[in-house]
Amino acid sequence: MRQAIIILLIIVFSFSTIGMYIAAGGGPTPQGQQADVRSQQSSRNSDLPGYLRTGEPNIRGTVEATDQSKVEVTVGDNFFNPTVLRVSQGATVTWRNQGKSGHSIKSDRGSPRSGLDSGTLSSGDTYSYTFEEPGVYNYYSQSNSTAMRAVIEVKR
Repeated sequence: MRQAIIILLIIVFSFSTIGMYIAAGGGPTPQGQQADVRSQQSSRNSDLPGYLRTGEPNIRGTVEATDQSKVEVTVGDNFFNPTVLRVSQGATVTWRNQGKSGHSIKSDRGSPRSGLDSGTLSSGDTYSYTFEEPGVYNYYSQSNSTAMRAVIEVKR
């Protein structure tokens, strides 16, 4: 009898744990939908795009440059400046590595827009990309993907 009660308690505990997990949003993602875990996690600054709310990105500001056809982003050791950039469709963004070590500009694999891939930029090197399609472009440096993340929003 005692063994049956223990087994029953284990079963009840297991089902309640699974129920809490599912109620909290856990479980498999329905087909055709992509889970954006980053945007579900807590944030120190809820004004930031979801991509920048996790890890320890070095936030260097937001720049609204929709009136400019050419914009420069500074790449430093452990940061992009600006971290959030808004440009118009057709704008060309140039990244200039002013850091001491090599860095890269690479589209995030979870980003719906791909194409950014500078390879390694040595100190003083530049990389340019013209944004032809509106949307949100998440990117990072492969040398420090936790701290070196940024977002470009391209508007029509």
